[in-house]
Amino acid sequence: MSRARPHLVTVGLACALWLLPGIASADWFDDYERGVAALAKGRPERAIPLLEKTIRRRPEPGSNLITYGTNRLKEYYPYLKLAEAHLALGNLDAAGAALERSETNGKEPADARASLQARWREAVKAEEARAQPPPPPVEPPKPTTTAAPTPPPPVASRTGTLVVRSQPTSGASVLANDRFLGVTPLTVELDVGEYVITVRKEGAPPERISVRVKAGETNVLNQRLILPEPKPAPAPVRRPDPEPTKPRVEPPSLVIVTDPPGTSVYLDDELIGSTDPKTRPAHAERRRKGLAPDPTVAKGLRGPRRGYRD
Repeated sequence: MSRARPHLVTVGLACALWLLPGIASADWFDDYERGVAALAKGRPERAIPLLEKTIRRRPEPGSNLITYGTNRLKEYYPYLKLAEAHLALGNLDAAGAALERSETNGKEPADARASLQARWREAVKAEEARAQPPPPPVEPPKPTTTAAPTPPPPVASRTGTLVVRSQPTSGASVLANDRFLGVTPLTVELDVGEYVITVRKEGAPPERISVRVKAGETNVLNQRLILPEPKPAPAPVRRPDPEPTKPRVEPPSLVIVTDPPGTSVYLDDELIGSTDPKTRPAHAERRRKGLAPDPTVAKGLRGPRRGYRD
């Protein structure tokens, strides 16, 4: 039995020595998990020492790594996590170094590294912009006092004034060297010089006067126009009085009435009608024939009727 115990001790020591590498190798995983958890909780200052310790123990990143027994770690990217922690704290140099080691190693995902590199470049630009000294303030220009410009001397007048009036009536046209100026009464400025002023109005002969216009002077021209005398109005024409209307004279007529009626009436042996009231009266028939009865010729008038004498 005493000999068996040393043998058992030897076997136990061998087993312990065989398990020590596994126990020691498990420490890097624990540090990595704690560092990733601290970074996720917003504590990058706690994550940085844990991640750096993990890298010292296992510098080679990878995926699907064995941890305890048969347990495996799906992703082990310590350099990217370390760069992310340094960026969160503004440690741009350390973050850049971690990204360079990740790119040199080449076993961490390139898209995640490119995203962190873009963030790192933006942070570097912002820091450089803050580091540049502000430009010196630009002093406003000092006002310069300049003397007011001296006004130019007044220019001597080179024009004169012409006043034109017409009598006995206004509204006459005024021309200077055949250039229309206006109608009277007229006041106008003209350049210095000689002018032929024409004043004319319809119905009167034009009047022409030579005028010299001097600088600063006024020439007044009162022109009398010879207008024709107005013609007298024509006397009203008297129309003759209309002739009085003559009364209409009806032609004479003769009415014959017999008793009994129905007697034929003859004038100069010509039948002119009947005294029958149902027929046309004798005088109407006489007028129709244009035979005006003559009361003085009674002897030619007869009216025979059967059973009666004329």
